[in-house]
Amino acid sequence: MRSRPEDTGDRTDGPAPTPPARRLLRERALQAVRDAISSGRLAPGSRLTERQLCEDHRISRTIAREVVRQLESERLVDVVPHRGLRIAQLTPKRVQEIYAIRTELEVLVVRSFIASATAADVADLRTIFDRLRAAHADEDLDRIVDEATAFLWHMIRVADNRVAAEVLDQLLARINMLRMMSMRMPGRVEASIVQIAGIVEAIVARDTAAAERAVRDYVEAAGRSALRYLETRPDPA
Repeated sequence: MRSRPEDTGDRTDGPAPTPPARRLLRERALQAVRDAISSGRLAPGSRLTERQLCEDHRISRTIAREVVRQLESERLVDVVPHRGLRIAQLTPKRVQEIYAIRTELEVLVVRSFIASATAADVADLRTIFDRLRAAHADEDLDRIVDEATAFLWHMIRVADNRVAAEVLDQLLARINMLRMMSMRMPGRVEASIVQIAGIVEAIVARDTAAAERAVRDYVEAAGRSALRYLETRPDPA
């Protein structure tokens, strides 16, 4: 995942940043918080405050509020009455719902990808998969998440299904959080590489039915692994 953004200013006692600079500050802070949630550095149920955001990312309270609003829209944080802002907790039921939707969307995407992809598009997908395998060889979980995300978004871009893209984009931060949970279970990363290889093999063969089955196997196995992680994780309270 992306590294922690540099401190770039936007102090309340200095001049207001220009609109492009303000947008950059907001996006950097937002991505840093997303990454911290996905990696577990910000644990589910833990408290998050505007002051903490301002101090950690050197942004104004105005930008901090914008970051919070976006995190709320992505369902990464919840406002708990009398307790303030908390990192969202993913219950088993919520995880099952996310993976059920994700499975059907990714099956739709791989079907559309095979129908639309040129030989160059397929070659680019194989290149991303090679980077994913290299990240696995280096035991770099952040890079694995990045490349797995790139693999999916390459297919979405070629498939040109805007509705699927919008829904998956809304789920992306939670999907990546669950990816990190799933990959912490013994053997899951190795199994996922084998399963994604099966997806690539079916795509190269232009075997739509096999690709759909491979996607289902991959996503459903990841969901089971994430649920097992939730069962073994200490209560965040």
